[in-house]
Amino acid sequence: MFEVAGDDVRFENLRFKVRIGLADDPGVPLHKKPGNHKTCIKAIGHQRISLYRCFVEFEPLDGTDFWGYTNQAVLAQNYRGVSVVLCDFLRCQLKCGGALGGIQGVLVERNRFVSPHNFALSVVGRREGVSIEGIRVIRNEAIDLNEGGVYIGDDAEPGQVEDPLGRVQILNVQVIENHFGGEWRSTPEGTTGGECKGVFIRPGIHNRDIQIRGNAFASTVRAKGSFGVFCSPHARSFARTFESFAIEENVIQMTDNAGIAVAGGCDSLRIVGNKLTDTRGAKLFGTEEGGAHGMIRENDFGGIPDGEPWLHLIAKRGPLGPLSIRDIPARRIRIEGSHHVEIHADS
Repeated sequence: MFEVAGDDVRFENLRFKVRIGLADDPGVPLHKKPGNHKTCIKAIGHQRISLYRCFVEFEPLDGTDFWGYTNQAVLAQNYRGVSVVLCDFLRCQLKCGGALGGIQGVLVERNRFVSPHNFALSVVGRREGVSIEGIRVIRNEAIDLNEGGVYIGDDAEPGQVEDPLGRVQILNVQVIENHFGGEWRSTPEGTTGGECKGVFIRPGIHNRDIQIRGNAFASTVRAKGSFGVFCSPHARSFARTFESFAIEENVIQMTDNAGIAVAGGCDSLRIVGNKLTDTRGAKLFGTEEGGAHGMIRENDFGGIPDGEPWLHLIAKRGPLGPLSIRDIPARRIRIEGSHHVEIHADS
């Protein structure tokens, strides 16, 4: 592992290969084995780190799959200004932020990820008052996803009392014109992760100006429980509502649970111009913090199988609406739960 500390760090035209022997510990779930996070480049600093035209590969010596391992090509902690452009990553991910705090100013553009472990890109914070801000993920390709494509949110787990959940800020995020393809796989029982997700937003205490636009979520198989776009807070977290959340002009196919799923409050939700094919439709969940307010229009849901709702509104834990809806027949809307749901047909 390379460890660097300081500002203005640049890696250019370099090739890294990390070979790892995976010991088999009978009876121990893989994600509970010590040292399941492996890192090639660990950088801790304050200002500016960049990778340009680099190649990073993780290879298991004994041929064992990397299920349950998080292989980090780069772990950049506490930087303001991260740039990763025109790089290739095999069986590994990028991670920005981490336990030391949040991160501002991330550009990840025109890279290729193959079989990343776990998400191809994770941008995370873990302390109260931390800001995840100015994140641009543009025109990347991530294929053969094992847990997901992009994760943005807090990095704590339920039960970690020292790290309150949902207290980070998430501001000004753009995930634009990326391709998430190949064979998606949800993680097997006994390992970390769960259902495979193309983009996963884990909201914090303050969330504003998030765009997920023009992406292709094109799995070649129907991974169990998978989602195209998924947004949900931790249960019993401090997460609050969004101000301006746009899911627009994406193409989503072959997801198992939902093409689009949003849980929690959102003061200005836009689900507009998306095309869903051979997948389940959109799901909105009300929570104790409220539900989504906004518009759902000009989407092409015609590729959703017969008998499946185009829009599934689930108000079991809290209310939903008002929602302005266009181009969805009433017979393709399903409503569940005892809380108030308000929808308006927009002609």
